[in-house]
Amino acid sequence: MDQIMKMGPFAALGKLWSELSSAQRAMVLAFIAVAIVVGTFVAMIASKPRMAVLFSGLAGEDAGAITQKLNDEKVPYQLTGDGGTIEVPADKVHDLRLKMATQGLPQGGSVGFELFDKSNFGMTEFTEKLNYQRAMSGELTRTISQLRPVLSARVHISLPEDKVFASEQQPAKASIALKLRRGIPISDEQVGGIVHLVASAVEGLKPENIDVIDQDGNVLSESSASGSRGMLNASQSKMKRQYENEIAHNLQSMLGRIVGADKAVVRVSADMNFDQKQTRSETFQPASQQNAGDQNAAGVMLSQETSSEDYSGSVLPPAAQGIASVRPSSGGDKYSRSTTTAQYQVSKTIEETTVAPGQIKRLSVAVLVDKSVSGVQVSHIRQAVNAAAGIDAARGDQVTVQAVAFDTSTQKQVAKEMADSSRNELIGTIAKNAGAVILLVGFLLMLRSIVTSIKVQAPIRRAEGHDEELSAAPQASSVSRVEHAAAQVAQADQGSRSDLPPEVSESNPEDLARLVRSWMADK
Repeated sequence: MDQIMKMGPFAALGKLWSELSSAQRAMVLAFIAVAIVVGTFVAMIASKPRMAVLFSGLAGEDAGAITQKLNDEKVPYQLTGDGGTIEVPADKVHDLRLKMATQGLPQGGSVGFELFDKSNFGMTEFTEKLNYQRAMSGELTRTISQLRPVLSARVHISLPEDKVFASEQQPAKASIALKLRRGIPISDEQVGGIVHLVASAVEGLKPENIDVIDQDGNVLSESSASGSRGMLNASQSKMKRQYENEIAHNLQSMLGRIVGADKAVVRVSADMNFDQKQTRSETFQPASQQNAGDQNAAGVMLSQETSSEDYSGSVLPPAAQGIASVRPSSGGDKYSRSTTTAQYQVSKTIEETTVAPGQIKRLSVAVLVDKSVSGVQVSHIRQAVNAAAGIDAARGDQVTVQAVAFDTSTQKQVAKEMADSSRNELIGTIAKNAGAVILLVGFLLMLRSIVTSIKVQAPIRRAEGHDEELSAAPQASSVSRVEHAAAQVAQADQGSRSDLPPEVSESNPEDLARLVRSWMADK
């Protein structure tokens, strides 16, 4: 082994290779082959460019046009998501998006007002109107598709023909089909925004004449239609659900502290009045009287006018035509008249009351308690629920509390499946780590076997070399031959003591027997 350490690297490898057996050489070659395969696989993964999304949710026309441009540019790409998503190397995403934008890609699977970029003098009025309708639908489709929850959209507009009489004019209508992204819900406010966007873009289109559906056929614009039919619209239903959920959550948290978690079920149903009522009342009150015998009402005086007329003498004013004049009396006549006109403000009360929608007409609460809970008093729970939910008996509210046996088989099955899944995951992790450890230990054992074999075979080869030297040497005297053999045996014995490890006699008995036989032959 010391001689191998003194050699050069290539000579040492050659020496080690020559001292290996056939089985050991096969193991080394197999290990080298596995290392080459693993290294090649790792190099291929490392050299593969990191891909990033260039465009997603593309229509078939846009995907085909973009892939054609990428082929012309010799840019590697891959299609995912049913062909609607194109991935390219991450370092080229921004440049490719700019190049595609300059070429008008993607178009969103629809055409817009670019239809009118080229004028056609032979276009009929019907064709021009149809192209305008197509362009308007395409522009609205592109705008709606830019919303975050919307993956793609289609807009259909129905524009009626103009009539001479307004009574015969049909209203414009539109329908919108949305393909929503998975995991990103669309809110009622966003649906309302889409409806108002389309209604504002199309002349003569009213929001109540627009219908919106999703890819599953669910009507999303039911709020406007239901409001006109007297049903609850989306905002009213949302307010009702929020109120019911808030009451149920408060009761559930309270009962959870009393009977324990998952030992009580609470359901709340609220009947709410969403009618908006506005009343205006005027109340006239008589002016207060100073005393019971005074018939003159004393209020707030606004104005007072006094006029007086005095007359004395015998001359009378001329009589009217056709009426005989009255001869004055012999004595002097006097005439006096005084008139006072006072205007008082009448006391009036004006009251305007607006009843906000959303008042509770009736509240119903149902509570189920697990019968297995000991010491549960249904009457006490009912009293607590009445106080927490604000139950009003005069309003007709109802509370039901019952103790029943809960079915926990499903819960136990779910818990068992979760435990099995966790155990399987733990076993898989242990198996992976154990496999890696076993491979490492196997490699170390193989390496130890090779090194041990080299150490054992080195003195055997030296002993065989000594045998060859003795057989080739000339015949000498018996005394010199005995001395030479004794020297060789002593040297071999020293080499074996210094080179052989203590475990050779146990792990390699055949090699040890060969070594002993060579010593005996030398003697």
